Parts: sequence; structure tokens; C-alpha cells
Amino acid sequence: MKVYEIDWRHSSIEAIFDAVSVALANISRSFAPEDVDEASDQAESFLGIAFVAAQAYIYGSLQDARKLAKSTGKPKRKPEDLLKKFSSVVSGTRITEIQVCDEIANYFKHEWPYWSERSKRHGKALGALNAVGITESTAYPCQEAAKKLWGYSSTDLKPLLLMIASWREQIIADSK
Repeated sequence: MKVYEIDWRHSSIEAIFDAVSVALANISRSFAPEDVDEASDQAESFLGIAFVAAQAYIYGSLQDARKLAKSTGKPKRKPEDLLKKFSSVVSGTRITEIQVCDEIANYFKHEWPYWSERSKRHGKALGALNAVGITESTAYPCQEAAKKLWGYSSTDLKPLLLMIASWREQIIADSK
């Protein structure tokens, strides 16, 4: 069905990322050099929000792909398989950029700051993050993930939007 091919979420996720970008810009402008830790703490929280929004977009896209595949008679794929397809692998790992987005969002929502409390869920998220070099000793995991994914050095989240929207286009095309 054509309705699942339309990216209904794009304008909403773009608006969210624009708002977070404004907040990040305000943080970088308003803090004095001696307040760098406070600024980094606030930036970490806003990047966490962006990753959670990206995760919602990713899972909405997976749902669209699944419905589209069903309507066209294509075989059903597991979401975890689609998270590994059509996304670049983080250098030196087997972990895709989309997987990092997903797991850093899970880290921010559930694990933060409980790195040592391991459960089945914790192990999966932390295993993927550890594989890309984000560990318990990483001071700002969301900022580190952003650096690894798009070279985060400014307040602009357009590279994150481009990454997830491009991935969505590819899984939708593959589901037709």
C-alpha cells in the first residue's frame, strides 16, 4: 500500500531536531568556560532526547516496512535484521549506525546511569555500545555516539536526520 511508503514522520522529526539544535546552540552560547561540565551535562540530556526521537522514527519506519511487505506479499523480516541492513557500519565494528542510534536511546532511557546493573536488556545495549567504544568510563555517552555517527562538533542535527531518513527510504524500497 502506498500509504506506508510516505514518510509521514519526517517533518515532525525534523521539527524536533531543529528544536534540540536550538537548545544545543543556546547551551554553547550561554555557558562560561568555567561551566563546561554543566554545559556538557545539559548537552548530553538534549542529545539523549534527540536519540530517543530518532529511535521512535526508526521503529515507526520498521512498522511501515512490515506493513508494506505484508501488503505486497514479501516475507516478514525481524526488526533486528532491518536495523543491520542499509546502514553503514561503525568503523572497526560490526555495529551499524542505526543500531547505535537505537542502543544509545535505550541507554539514555533505561540504563543511564546504571551501567553495572546487567540484565538481558542491559547486556544487549551495553554490548553494542561497548563495541563502538562507549563504555562505563565514557563521560558523555550520547555526545560520544554523536561523534562516532556524524562527527558531532556543532549543534546541527541534520546529519542525524539524513542518516535515519536515508535508512528509512532503503528499507521501504526493499519492502515493496
